[in-house]
Amino acid sequence: MERGERFYYIHRRLRSGACLPLQHFLDHLEVSRATFKRDIEYLRDRYRAPIVYDRDAGGYRYDRANPDDARFELPGLWFSPEELHGLLTMDALMQQMDQEMLGEPLALLRQRLVDLLGEQGIALEQLQKRVHVFQTGVRRRISSSFPTVAHAVMTRRRLRMRYWTRSRDSVTERVVSPQRLIFYRGNWYLDGWCHLRDGLRNFSVDAIVEVEPLTDDALDIEAGTLQAELGAAYGIFSGQPDQWAVLRFSAERSRWVKDELWHPEQESSVDAQGCCTLRIPYHHDEELVGEILRHGREVEVLAPEALRKRVREAASR
Repeated sequence: MERGERFYYIHRRLRSGACLPLQHFLDHLEVSRATFKRDIEYLRDRYRAPIVYDRDAGGYRYDRANPDDARFELPGLWFSPEELHGLLTMDALMQQMDQEMLGEPLALLRQRLVDLLGEQGIALEQLQKRVHVFQTGVRRRISSSFPTVAHAVMTRRRLRMRYWTRSRDSVTERVVSPQRLIFYRGNWYLDGWCHLRDGLRNFSVDAIVEVEPLTDDALDIEAGTLQAELGAAYGIFSGQPDQWAVLRFSAERSRWVKDELWHPEQESSVDAQGCCTLRIPYHHDEELVGEILRHGREVEVLAPEALRKRVREAASR
């Protein structure tokens, strides 16, 4: 039994008002007398657990004489959903990274993480067994270009690259001033100024066929311009939003959708029938059409007519 589990077992048994002998805990926790004593001291010192040894009764119990002690609860080590997801994702990413390049620093960092959690009574390995994070839509192809791209982003140097445009199934050579890396739905993207197209573009890192760092300084684009051009519309596609999609979901599907965040600037309402209407700003509609089709007949496109037509044609095909 892991340390955190032992803490909660001891707390549950003593919280019930029981006075239990040492042997009871040794048998159920399957630990030595010294380990149990250390657990008790840790609970007393770190969490202020009111554990006393009752010599008359011959066992351990909670001291309920003090009103504050009577209300004692072992603090939950429970993370927020974002913290728990971030913790497990961070550990998974560290294990997937190039061990030849950052092997020792990563091992030290991960050990520090394990130690910090251990101080709170949490075993990382046990957490991984009990909590699973599943990601969908993650492309399994690992890009060998990522270290070069990331280094250029940080050192502010241009890149020459051959890029595969999936929509046209064609490869072009470009010089790009990298601006920032984006991790979106499990995949990495590069926002950059494309000197071939003379404008901001978004590149999927795993679609970079070849990449070469250049010595030329990268152009610096203001954060506000980046956000306006590449971060204001729905999804990962670039462009200043110039249209609003209006979607109406069935009452059943609305029970989920009304609490979903599709875009920071979205507007939503629920009518008397329980149907959610969602308004979303967008520029390119490729990704949005795919997301709409995912909901099948449970959603109707109310506006604009061009988007409604695109979805109707796609559904027909």
